[in-house]
Amino acid sequence: MKHVSIRAIFIIIGMVTLCVAGAMAAIGIVNVVRLGDRLVELNVSAEAVRFHLEADMMHDALRGDVLAAMVLPEAAGEAERNEIREAVKEHSGRFREVAVALEELQLPADVHEHLTAMAAPLETYAKAAAAQVELTFSDRRAAVANQANFDEAFRVLEGAMEQVSEEVQALNGARTEDGLATAESAKTNLILAAVAGVVLALAGIWMGMGLIVRPIIDLTAAVGAVAAGDTARAVPRTDWRNEVGSLAMAIETFKRGVEDRSEEHTSELQSHLNL
Repeated sequence: MKHVSIRAIFIIIGMVTLCVAGAMAAIGIVNVVRLGDRLVELNVSAEAVRFHLEADMMHDALRGDVLAAMVLPEAAGEAERNEIREAVKEHSGRFREVAVALEELQLPADVHEHLTAMAAPLETYAKAAAAQVELTFSDRRAAVANQANFDEAFRVLEGAMEQVSEEVQALNGARTEDGLATAESAKTNLILAAVAGVVLALAGIWMGMGLIVRPIIDLTAAVGAVAAGDTARAVPRTDWRNEVGSLAMAIETFKRGVEDRSEEHTSELQSHLNL
């Protein structure tokens, strides 16, 4: 490096610094993008879990509506019956809305397959609940006899929902683990990038000290020595082929001039003494 100019040294250090800064920025951007993707996926799977839990609540709520109709006294008024009818309508509607919301989420194909398989049992169950309530209000004995059919519709849908639940829970767990792994990887990458940046910064400082600062300190000492009359001391870095070498040669020339003038002065003084 003693033949490389100071300007080139600064350019090299600057380029290395820019490369390191660019690499660290790129690593940061990539990790942020990856974390963003994982967060989006986690949000989707969390929404799927929430919707499925709500669907399970509607599943049980419809059964509760049927049981409420069964225990309602036969002498109950139309207002009480309409209240149960409205509950069935509300729960069935919300059940269907949640099922559609699940279908619209960006979920894996196998989850969508189970959601599609759940659609028919859901519709059958919702209609069975409404029919069972109306049958209870019109013919309590017939409703009791038909209860087994309603329970069967309940169990069929429950089985389909359990399959969806298993898939959704597994997906959410896998995406959570993937998100944590991505976060850990991002942390590791950033730490490694920071360490590499510190190491390269220290290397740049060491290079600057060895190629610029230390030579200038030594040349400053050499100038001081010549100024003090110490011409026996060798001027360092005269073999360098850059600005430092040029400065060293200038100091060497100055030293030789001092030596020549000292010799001339000594000769003159000797001549006067001889006279």
